[in-house]
Amino acid sequence: MSTRRKGGQRRGFANAEKALTKAREARRERYNKVIGAVASMQGSYGGPITPERTGPKTNTQAGITQFLHTRNLGSLAQVNRGLRSIVKNSFHFQQFVLQPGQRLADLYGSFPGALNIDLSQKPYIQDKELLEAIPLGFKNVRTLNMAKCRQITDAGLAPLTNLTSLNMAHCDQITDAGLAPLTNLTSLNIALCREITDTGLARLTNLTSLNIYGCQQITITDAGLAPLIKLTSLDMGYCDQITDAGLATLTNLTSLNMDFCSRITDTGLAPLTNLTSLSMRSCERITDAGLAPLTNLTSLNIAGCIEITDEGLAHLTKLTSLNIDGCDQITDAGLAPLTNLTSLSIYRCKRITAGAFTNLNKLEYCNATFSAPGVEEAAKAKIAENKARKSVSNMEALDGGTRRRRSKKSKKTKKMRRIK
Repeated sequence: MSTRRKGGQRRGFANAEKALTKAREARRERYNKVIGAVASMQGSYGGPITPERTGPKTNTQAGITQFLHTRNLGSLAQVNRGLRSIVKNSFHFQQFVLQPGQRLADLYGSFPGALNIDLSQKPYIQDKELLEAIPLGFKNVRTLNMAKCRQITDAGLAPLTNLTSLNMAHCDQITDAGLAPLTNLTSLNIALCREITDTGLARLTNLTSLNIYGCQQITITDAGLAPLIKLTSLDMGYCDQITDAGLATLTNLTSLNMDFCSRITDTGLAPLTNLTSLSMRSCERITDAGLAPLTNLTSLNIAGCIEITDEGLAHLTKLTSLNIDGCDQITDAGLAPLTNLTSLSIYRCKRITAGAFTNLNKLEYCNATFSAPGVEEAAKAKIAENKARKSVSNMEALDGGTRRRRSKKSKKTKKMRRIK
């Protein structure tokens, strides 16, 4: 290599190094500018309101985010990875669990920007305490868990129009009127809320996740589900008033629990081709034809579905989790094509034998209680074999990665020597 060429390469390396140094300095300057700006907003603030920590907490970079508006957090996260991590774990998004003896207003006195509140540990909380915290920042709450808070009424929910996620399972005093202003909700749990009807769901068209478990005690019907076309997750276990018509418009569902929904048939499942998770325990009207179009399933629970046979499982080759407890018509042949299974439950499946595990080379868990003789032992042996194989494979991959890194480093060294 000529002297002129070598000199040009050296100058190129030097210029690149200068540019890199300049970029680092600019980045550091931006970082210091942001830190300086937000530092001026710091002050002493109370620590998290928990029984263990009730006193003041010294200032930290993580603490400053509670004073920032949520629209500024995105800008702060773009400075560097450190601040991005701080924003991600900021007090805005951390869950605050209110303990018995603590007051919601005190929490917001310390953390006015808190957006995720859990009241479930304080079941006797009343509307008055919620309303006291409204002017302190509680009105901006986005995620609220008030499961089993039975003394909260519609009045307590009325100001919380910014809510996007609400768990109010077992809240007996909430009615349709309480849900009416909460049109921003995307996730709602009203399990066993006996005062909620179809009218309460009518305006919640932004919902993507809904839990109406146990609606045999409440008056939610097909009409209540009809407008909720954005739903991707639905738990309607024990909802014996829901029929095939209620599922007709829910084509975006990816997760469905319809355990003990005795009125659902193959027709109801036909449009739900996007499902990846389905639980339909004791749905005795579902047959092999109902499972045929659900080829995207990765998790399936058909315990007690006595009409399902080997044919129903034949096309479900993406399954990783399967529960067929009490399915007497399923044999070894039904499990043969399900080579991706990692979890399997075959409780009281008398027609499954030890030979069923031959192709299950990814199996990690199996419940084979009260199955045919020798099945439980065969399952344990297969799981141990798979675990050993996986361990060896991981070691080989690790060793191969080390060799590739060494090879890459060696090539780089040789290249540098040639340049010199």
